[in-house]
Amino acid sequence: MSCVAGVAVSDTDQGLTTHELDAIVNMMLIRILTLSFLGPQKGRIIQAVYYGKGLALQHSQLWAFEEPQTAPVEMFVRYHLSQPVGLEISTLCVR
Repeated sequence: MSCVAGVAVSDTDQGLTTHELDAIVNMMLIRILTLSFLGPQKGRIIQAVYYGKGLALQHSQLWAFEEPQTAPVEMFVRYHLSQPVGLEISTLCVR
């Protein structure tokens, strides 16, 4: 829970104030796992977390799905079925 005080009423007539947004952003912890498919047969895995002070972002190389024998389908399925975890290390991690 967060409390914002000391903001003039006239400042809130048309929408949220920067103080309110700042309070919300400072409380947020959002982890995102994205499977991004680009072009006809390319894809990458992206993990991101907003931790109140900045955005930590990691991404895999751009993988090719042109050849069924070498396409990383199993890896993309594992990530799709996983839960994103912290991004404190420099490699993609999944549980």
